[in-house]
Amino acid sequence: LVDVLANICNGFALRPTRTNFTQRMAQNASEDVVAEFMEDGSMDIINSLKKFEYVDDNMKDHGLNIRKRSGEILALLRDPERLGQERERAKETKRKLKMQGNRHDKVYQPVGRESMG
Repeated sequence: LVDVLANICNGFALRPTRTNFTQRMAQNASEDVVAEFMEDGSMDIINSLKKFEYVDDNMKDHGLNIRKRSGEILALLRDPERLGQERERAKETKRKLKMQGNRHDKVYQPVGRESMG
């Protein structure tokens, strides 16, 4: 999985959101996926992204976002206590959003033709 993400980051049309995706995966994915992220080979791949360079035609350095985010991801993966806290916070946020969605579903149900008249 990490190999695929690294290939995406090193591929064409790079978007900084791809490293955001990696961080979200570490926070929200199953324990098996997190364990894969923490393997030595995966950590090496993420570490290699700290040297990533991508400058677009307008000379904007998009690599800066990748370099910064990869360092943040490594720090998160290397600190099991913080990783646990982030995963708990992500679960709580997901639960709250689900509750809000359920509340809105009940309030804003569409009116069918048969009830109009």
